[in-house]
Amino acid sequence: MSAERDRRARPQARPDQAGFFRRFFAFAVDVFLLTLAAFVLYVTYSQVRGALGGEPGLVAQFAAARQSGRGISLTIDPGQQRRGEKKTYLAYLQTVLTEEEFLRASKMSAEEIKGAFHKELERLNVPIFLYAGHDFEVIQELLTGYLYFILFFRLGGRTPGKRLFGLKVVDLRGRPRLTWYQAFERTHGYAASLLVGGLGFFQVLWDKGGLTMHDKLAGTTVVRLPKRPHSKPRPAPEEHPPNHGAGQGSEQTPGPRSSLPGTPTQSPSHSRRC
Repeated sequence: MSAERDRRARPQARPDQAGFFRRFFAFAVDVFLLTLAAFVLYVTYSQVRGALGGEPGLVAQFAAARQSGRGISLTIDPGQQRRGEKKTYLAYLQTVLTEEEFLRASKMSAEEIKGAFHKELERLNVPIFLYAGHDFEVIQELLTGYLYFILFFRLGGRTPGKRLFGLKVVDLRGRPRLTWYQAFERTHGYAASLLVGGLGFFQVLWDKGGLTMHDKLAGTTVVRLPKRPHSKPRPAPEEHPPNHGAGQGSEQTPGPRSSLPGTPTQSPSHSRRC
């Protein structure tokens, strides 16, 4: 009862408005699908770029590393990748370099270490470091992200994540579907909601209308769709036996009817002409 009372007392723009956790999990599903789609597109882009430039693409580098028995480290953040790459190089080289060489290597960058001690690194089977970097971010945010959300918001208001949790993005003014501008503004508003630690998403918890920042920017909200009742199978129609007369064991043969109304019916004895 207390949970129901709290839900009713919470300010909402609509009575069927979705709660924070349901919206959060639906958005998390969409982000996972977006990352997966962006990775597939990036691998394809890497292969095409490598073929045009005469360099091995991402799949070819993975295959070469597997064939040589070396591990692979793939990351999106170049800064984090470079720091981890240098730390790994120094950990391996510490076992084969002299103290003077190791001190010189510790003052180098990851690229400089790889160029100066590439023979030692290959002999030690050091993992290969790959990073997607800026290209992956462009594919994920601009191409995949904007197309994904704008098209789903415009063409039905339900992304795969929202469809999974029974949610739909609707217009606050009651229009049947979102305009192209609203779909773009809501998608672009995600960036604003992510500022300051995602404060725009948590705004739904204290806003008077229960709206996030991107809801307010686009004039939209997210509602729960009613569950469809399970339809029961219709019973087959009952078959009634034909009616052979009221009496049992007797058959009634209908007499001849006149073709015109009001004409008396002739008996069978007088039906034959002399």
